[in-house]
Amino acid sequence: MAIRRDVASAPAAWLIALAVIAWPAAGRSDDAVQGSSSQNKEELADENDDTPASADGADHKSFPIASPPKLPLAGKSIKVGLPEKDQGSSLLWKPRWRRFSTGEWVVTAVSLSAALASLFVPVRADAWSRPGFLFDEPARNTLRVRSEGWRLNVRDTSDVLLSISTTYPFLVDSLMVAWWHRGSSTVATQMTLMNAEAMGISAGIQGVVSALVSRERPFGRNCEDSVIGQTQDCLTYNRYRSFFSGHSSQAFVSAMLTCAHHANIPLYGTRGADRAACVTHIGVAAAIATMRVLADVHYVSDVITGAIVGSAVGLAVPYLLHYRGSSESAPATKSAWSNVRVVPMPTGIAITGVFG
Repeated sequence: MAIRRDVASAPAAWLIALAVIAWPAAGRSDDAVQGSSSQNKEELADENDDTPASADGADHKSFPIASPPKLPLAGKSIKVGLPEKDQGSSLLWKPRWRRFSTGEWVVTAVSLSAALASLFVPVRADAWSRPGFLFDEPARNTLRVRSEGWRLNVRDTSDVLLSISTTYPFLVDSLMVAWWHRGSSTVATQMTLMNAEAMGISAGIQGVVSALVSRERPFGRNCEDSVIGQTQDCLTYNRYRSFFSGHSSQAFVSAMLTCAHHANIPLYGTRGADRAACVTHIGVAAAIATMRVLADVHYVSDVITGAIVGSAVGLAVPYLLHYRGSSESAPATKSAWSNVRVVPMPTGIAITGVFG
């Protein structure tokens, strides 16, 4: 009997992977300077210190703290480890960019609450039990992995990739690069809040829609089988949460947020590195969406809808609410509603202001 496997142990692995991946990208521009500085310090210490080195060749008096490990590559050494704190150039949050507002706090809280509440909405098993789009069934027959064991492996892989994709903007771009390495707490805070808002909105929309639509997942048609019907997937309400794909929507909202941040803020120091981050995240999001179809947990229409919703939210939040008008040549403009006032009157209220 095939039982769904738990992937709770995955975070430990991808947290280590994130630390290793982040350092080459974030600290690339400073490696040369830091390497030269380290070399000069070592030469100066050798000239001024007459104390003989220990048997292992290390001068413990001059260097009580061990240096970061280095890996040889093509005759050169590459430093491995976390970026040094406040060693990168500072990042600027431009004055014309709007900061996270009280209204956005409310929207984020409501969205996350809606996503949580949707888990308790009873599903309707007969609401949408068969494919509703012409291409869903042919696509399923073509793309679905035949082996149930391999389908579970593909599903687990999509879970791990989603964990990396959705935490990367928080842990790497905001925390490790903007705040730790570049010492730009304002940029790090605004990016983090934007990420939370966009992902919360996407999760809220997906949760409510999937609960109300109650579309059966593709594997559901096989749940009448005596063996498959005993698995956890067939016995829980999650069987009827196919439309639309939460994995796809969250992966693409994360990808679009990454693209928006790197397009406006030089997080990795060079335009090529920032563009590569955007392209990589889009590729990972597409892979996650594809895996959901291969694993037979979503139809193609589920993942396409999720990608559209996630991309729309991931671009709307940063550009409409924060980065809009970020061009250097564009003058700062005031909102059309900035002069609007609500004035109480004896018979009600009056709205005054300058429009146009």
